[in-house]
Amino acid sequence: MKLFDVLELCTQWFEITHKNNPEAIYPIMNWNCRARAGASQHHGHSHMLLAENFHYGQWEGLRQAAKLYSLENAGFNYFDDLVSAHRNLGLAKTFGEACVFAHLVPFCGYEFKVVSWNYDDNFKLAVSEAVKALIHTFGSECFNLCIHFPPLQNGKLRESATVAEIKNRSLETGDVAMPFMAHLVDRGGVKSSSSDVCGMRIYGSAIVNEDPFSIAQQLGWQE
Repeated sequence: MKLFDVLELCTQWFEITHKNNPEAIYPIMNWNCRARAGASQHHGHSHMLLAENFHYGQWEGLRQAAKLYSLENAGFNYFDDLVSAHRNLGLAKTFGEACVFAHLVPFCGYEFKVVSWNYDDNFKLAVSEAVKALIHTFGSECFNLCIHFPPLQNGKLRESATVAEIKNRSLETGDVAMPFMAHLVDRGGVKSSSSDVCGMRIYGSAIVNEDPFSIAQQLGWQE
């Protein structure tokens, strides 16, 4: 099964699950590739979840931070500025209006983010670009891929629209506009005997041993 097929299956699962529980409107998709990345089964598989009341923790926290950012910086959107910062630094590649970038402050050495206002082929291509970079360029054998989604609208993923239309609708409801956002991070080799998660990462700060500028240069993203 190809990555595009998996992402399409997510859409179908969210819609069917919402019909069984109309209160559940906050989706998330997670793929733990191999045991070192948290997989419970050896074969490739992903998890789709749909929450009630509010987004899952980290995405809800980022939503609230983005809302505060917009309140403190009138006329600006956190996600737009996040993308602009990485593009201006030469750490990004675009597919239409979707953008994939080597994260400036990663959780681990190789971490990519994908941001798009629409769940379309450009977003899926950008996610695919990041997966291929991890596997083929940097030799990743184990990794995590998580996709955060805006809330469902009328039981479906938000339909494609212009960025202005999406932001205007959010203003009408008094909320902050949220994009579709993918997070991909390398978790090391299958034969590694040591864990990549330690006390410093849990209670201190990220330990970064890869330069995002070097990553972007190796991928040919920097001019």
